[in-house]
Amino acid sequence: MSALQVPPLEGWVTVAQAAEILGITRQAVHKKILDGSFTSTRRLGPVSKPIFVLARIELVNYQLAKAES
Repeated sequence: MSALQVPPLEGWVTVAQAAEILGITRQAVHKKILDGSFTSTRRLGPVSKPIFVLARIELVNYQLAKAES
Protein backbone atom coordinates (compact mmCIF):
# COMPACT_ATOMS: atom_id res chain seq x y z
CA MET A 1 0.00 0.00 0.00
CA SER A 2 1.43 3.39 -0.96
CA ALA A 3 1.38 6.42 1.32
CA LEU A 4 -0.99 9.22 0.51
CA GLN A 5 0.96 12.18 -0.83
CA VAL A 6 -0.45 15.54 0.12
CA PRO A 7 0.81 18.71 -1.56
CA PRO A 8 2.22 21.38 0.76
CA LEU A 9 -0.07 24.19 1.79
CA GLU A 10 1.17 27.32 0.09
CA GLY A 11 1.07 30.44 2.22
CA TRP A 12 0.61 28.54 5.49
CA VAL A 13 3.12 27.59 8.19
CA THR A 14 3.08 25.19 11.12
CA VAL A 15 3.43 26.29 14.74
CA ALA A 16 7.10 25.23 14.72
CA GLN A 17 7.78 27.25 11.58
CA ALA A 18 5.90 30.26 13.00
CA ALA A 19 7.99 30.07 16.18
CA GLU A 20 11.18 30.05 14.14
CA ILE A 21 10.04 32.99 11.98
CA LEU A 22 9.00 35.06 15.01
CA GLY A 23 11.95 34.05 17.20
CA ILE A 24 9.72 32.75 20.00
CA THR A 25 8.94 29.32 21.40
CA ARG A 26 6.26 26.97 20.07
CA GLN A 27 4.50 27.32 23.43
CA ALA A 28 4.39 31.11 22.96
CA VAL A 29 2.84 30.64 19.51
CA HIS A 30 0.19 28.32 21.01
CA LYS A 31 -0.58 30.94 23.69
CA LYS A 32 -0.99 33.60 21.00
CA ILE A 33 -3.34 31.27 19.11
CA LEU A 34 -5.44 30.73 22.23
CA ASP A 35 -5.55 34.44 23.20
CA GLY A 36 -6.69 35.43 19.71
CA SER A 37 -3.53 37.20 18.53
CA PHE A 38 -3.62 35.12 15.34
CA THR A 39 -7.00 34.99 13.62
CA SER A 40 -6.01 32.94 10.56
CA THR A 41 -5.29 29.78 12.54
CA ARG A 42 -6.70 26.58 11.09
CA ARG A 43 -6.77 23.15 12.68
CA LEU A 44 -5.89 20.15 10.52
CA GLY A 45 -5.99 16.48 11.34
CA PRO A 46 -7.89 14.49 13.95
CA VAL A 47 -9.40 16.11 17.04
CA SER A 48 -7.23 13.94 19.27
CA LYS A 49 -3.98 15.30 17.81
CA PRO A 50 -4.57 18.39 15.69
CA ILE A 51 -1.98 20.27 13.69
CA PHE A 52 -2.38 24.03 13.64
CA VAL A 53 -1.34 26.16 10.68
CA LEU A 54 -1.20 29.94 10.39
CA ALA A 55 -1.28 32.19 7.36
CA ARG A 56 2.26 33.37 6.59
CA ILE A 57 0.99 36.87 5.74
CA GLU A 58 -0.43 37.22 9.24
CA LEU A 59 3.03 36.53 10.69
CA VAL A 60 4.52 39.21 8.45
CA ASN A 61 1.87 41.69 9.59
CA TYR A 62 2.49 40.71 13.23
CA GLN A 63 6.22 41.33 12.82
CA LEU A 64 5.58 44.73 11.21
CA ALA A 65 3.22 45.75 14.01
CA LYS A 66 5.77 44.70 16.65
CA ALA A 67 8.53 46.63 14.87
CA GLU A 68 6.42 49.80 14.78
CA SER A 69 5.58 49.67 18.48
